[in-house]
Amino acid sequence: MSRLQRLNDDRGDTLIEVIAAVFVLGIAAVAIVSAMTMSVKISDYHRKQADASAVLHNYAESLVAGYRPCTSANSQPYTLAARSGFAAPSVTVSYWTGTSFGSTSCPAGGDPGVQRVQLAVSSIDSRASETLTVVVRQP
Repeated sequence: MSRLQRLNDDRGDTLIEVIAAVFVLGIAAVAIVSAMTMSVKISDYHRKQADASAVLHNYAESLVAGYRPCTSANSQPYTLAARSGFAAPSVTVSYWTGTSFGSTSCPAGGDPGVQRVQLAVSSIDSRASETLTVVVRQP
């Protein structure tokens, strides 16, 4: 076959070859888009976990800054406001009995001066939750 005949032989691709190429490219595009979607979801989850941890540690810092003794058998000495994007924190206080942390209500003999405060916070969409336990002593 001469050079001139090869230049004039411009048949192109068949319909089956074009369909196969589009099919392969479509599969590749779906794989890339689904990987990017998963990456965004995981990134959002980790960001919310980091935010929950930061909020929780801010709460803990506010507890350490000021010891609040209990005043009655049913009082909860610590109340914390909800932060943007998170539900109101859960606060559980237990008091030192001399050998262990026991009662979650103020002891009859008065506040012993050592409290174990358990904090829990979760995001509004429930994708992230963190728990932290802090022991607070009376100065």
